[in-house]
Amino acid sequence: MNTITIALSASLLLFSSHAAHAQDTNVPAALERVVASGEDVTLEIDGERVPLRGRLLSIAGDVVAIDTGGTIRSVDFSGVTRVDRHGDSVVNGALIGAVLLGGMCRWTCLEMKLRSQAHYVGNVVAATVVGGLMGAAIDRKHVGTTTIYRRGRRASVGLMLAPGSVGIAAQFGGR
Repeated sequence: MNTITIALSASLLLFSSHAAHAQDTNVPAALERVVASGEDVTLEIDGERVPLRGRLLSIAGDVVAIDTGGTIRSVDFSGVTRVDRHGDSVVNGALIGAVLLGGMCRWTCLEMKLRSQAHYVGNVVAATVVGGLMGAAIDRKHVGTTTIYRRGRRASVGLMLAPGSVGIAAQFGGR
């Protein structure tokens, strides 16, 4: 057995069979930083076929309180599989528009061999501002939902040993 095989086997044994979680362990506290009280949200809950839609009132410990149009429901967060926020921030659209149009202008100006530094910088700055405004305007018109929490699925990786071979076994999708 060569040194690389031994090192690989040792590292696989060291890191094998550990569960990987994609989200924060204190999800309700992390969720409070993302969604404000009074925002419209949709909760998908284990065992319920229809999602719960309403206005978020509070997140206290592991309990989420939602006003569903006159009725206040308190839901234990351990049963929540997904949280969607209604509406979309214009910031990401503005950033995407600014980067795209500013980058295209920079590339075009370099291709045209724009000699004057003042014209070059002015054109790129103007295109970046216009691109940001266009992206924000497009995002402002977009009425949709943004998933802010989805229950993470567990994944595990382990080492498989068989006579004459070494391999890795991976399992995804367990809860």
